[in-house]
Amino acid sequence: TKHNKRNMQQGDEFIVGDKFRIQVVMSEGIKNHIFFRKFKKVFKKAVNFWTKAIHPKIQSKHQILIERKCSLRVRSKTLPQSHYCPNGCNATTECSGFQIPEKYLKDCRLSENDMSKINVTKPADADFVLFVGLNLTSCSKRTLARADICQQDSETDRPVSATISICSAVDNLENNQNKVKKIIIHELAHCFGFRYSMLPYLRYENGDPRTRRNNLTRQPELGKHVNEGLEADQNTIKYVWREWQTPAGTWRMKRV
Repeated sequence: TKHNKRNMQQGDEFIVGDKFRIQVVMSEGIKNHIFFRKFKKVFKKAVNFWTKAIHPKIQSKHQILIERKCSLRVRSKTLPQSHYCPNGCNATTECSGFQIPEKYLKDCRLSENDMSKINVTKPADADFVLFVGLNLTSCSKRTLARADICQQDSETDRPVSATISICSAVDNLENNQNKVKKIIIHELAHCFGFRYSMLPYLRYENGDPRTRRNNLTRQPELGKHVNEGLEADQNTIKYVWREWQTPAGTWRMKRV
């Protein structure tokens, strides 16, 4: 589905929540679906569930903008750390197949001298930006929907932007809207950080990282699991070996 970057019509974007303000940006593919009105109503209910269940300790002070993609990204020396693109930025920036509208992108930064462009002066009207797209081609038949985090806050590591791709779940809109709502609630949990890959970024109540950080990159410093990415400290998770009964036999596997 080709997304319109600049002409986001009224109804494509809306904000839900008070203590947790979630900006929802829907793609043209979703908006043009025959059951769009039903979907939008169900989606709002699912988002509203989370705005009442959780909220950030500190609300965003400045507008949330997404870093542009490029072929070569260099980490800045200045704080809060970000990146610049010495070879220029890509014409478009995507997150899990969703083309981010231009107004949600940061300026293209070409050198360390451009890092001042990271400063956003516009006040925040949302604490989280959620991009919602329709994916009826690359999803497997068993995939109802999927979620991916686009960006984390540079100071707290809190997810501040994500995408949800609606796959075969859209088939239930006509007859089982409650099922669609539950699916969206589940995917939203992943958007807000309830996923294995976010465990290394968890912090103590006072804000200190639970998993030690690299002094230069400020990223979690423990090793990586070949399939699961960065590992969290044992003060956050513990691994155990268990036997699992399957149709193919008994397997001993390492699990969290």
